[in-house]
Amino acid sequence: MTHETSELQPDTFRRDSWQPLLGAPRRAADGVVFGALIGVSLCLVVASRFDPPVLGLVRQAVQDAASPVLRLVTGAIAPLLNARRMIAEWQSIADERNRLRDENERLLGWQARAQALERQNVALADVAHLVEEPKLAFVTARIVSGSGGPFVRAALLDAGRETGLQPGHPVMSAQGLVGRVITTGRTSARILLLTDYNSRIPVVIGRSAARAVMQGDNGPYPRIAYLPPDSQIGPGDDVFTSGVGGVFPRGLRVGTVVDVGDQLRIEPAARFDRLDYVSVLFYEQLSASLLDEERSIEARAVRRPGTASPVTPSFSPGWPTSAEGGIAR
Repeated sequence: MTHETSELQPDTFRRDSWQPLLGAPRRAADGVVFGALIGVSLCLVVASRFDPPVLGLVRQAVQDAASPVLRLVTGAIAPLLNARRMIAEWQSIADERNRLRDENERLLGWQARAQALERQNVALADVAHLVEEPKLAFVTARIVSGSGGPFVRAALLDAGRETGLQPGHPVMSAQGLVGRVITTGRTSARILLLTDYNSRIPVVIGRSAARAVMQGDNGPYPRIAYLPPDSQIGPGDDVFTSGVGGVFPRGLRVGTVVDVGDQLRIEPAARFDRLDYVSVLFYEQLSASLLDEERSIEARAVRRPGTASPVTPSFSPGWPTSAEGGIAR
């Protein structure tokens, strides 16, 4: 054991003694390479500042030489990237499928409930001999300009009297009520938006069908006015037209109730910042229909041959005639 140890010790000493001698030239070579790289980098920076033509040629040559290599690398990596994208899409499709399955199950339950309510509604309408509301015709046109000044909220429509539009016709978007026609030209019409200060729309709010009037104030959220004190409404309640006054048909979607901090207001369902195509409902106002009937009755009150006074329609006792300012009935 002693002999072997004496033989190994000189060898170990010789190898250990050579390591410092070999490390010094290596460190010197590394320093030279590092300094050369620093010098080349500085030269490239200075050359890029002056942008000589030679540098552009060199750059173009490097790009031409590297382009085939990059093309091969890109072609080799493209299948991996496509596979990764497909896996992500499959995962997204699976999540969407699960969500749609759950939503479909909920909708099937609501469908069964809606069908039961529809049958009940039909049965009650038959028992009550309910007069059905007439189906409304409509025409779709495009909004060509809007007026968003501080004092008016209006829009211009590229349809007019030639397509049957008249003042008072309601205007709808895909989301809900937009407003009503106020003036018509031959090929254009002006719409008063429901957010305008002059807009007043009778509405019903929430499940309790609380009746109120929506008043525009040129802001994004119209106010709720003339609401009964005992009405129970809150944020999230749906708002529809009530049909009171015959200005708008009943059941048009208006928006939802929101809490703006100081009071409850109505957020319109229509997106006024994205209005493009709207539908104009050919709905004749009740007051206009009554006025037409009154005028037709007055027109029939003509003088008969051989009589000195016109024939006036007979009214029930107690009702004023149209000449006295009442409404003919």
